[in-house]
Amino acid sequence: MSLKLATELIEFARANDRLFEWFTPHRYIVSAANPAAEHYGRHSGVTPEWHPEPETLGLRPVGVGIISPSEESGSVHRELTSIYGDKVHLLDFPDVTVAVSPEANKGHAVSLVDKVRWFYEGSTRCQ
Repeated sequence: MSLKLATELIEFARANDRLFEWFTPHRYIVSAANPAAEHYGRHSGVTPEWHPEPETLGLRPVGVGIISPSEESGSVHRELTSIYGDKVHLLDFPDVTVAVSPEANKGHAVSLVDKVRWFYEGSTRCQ
């Protein structure tokens, strides 16, 4: 994912008072501590890092997630679709809408979906 697109996505999150996640193949950086990210960290073995401006860390993300209550995630998805169309692939989960580059490796995307599906099916969803 380009830094420009990733930065646009986090600007969307900030403009809508949403927390967000910025992830690379080896790091999971979240704009602020929150129950959904802490829950994911506990059950996935990935240690979340808290940083209000991950775009300043010099790391190119593979994706950006917009964190929202599950009852609002559908509207987040619809709004991102209306803004970005086919510039991103959107993956929906109960508390986050994840945007990845359309050029993302399909095998890696399937692996990510399997991990997240295990996470939500194998544990209690965060309130």
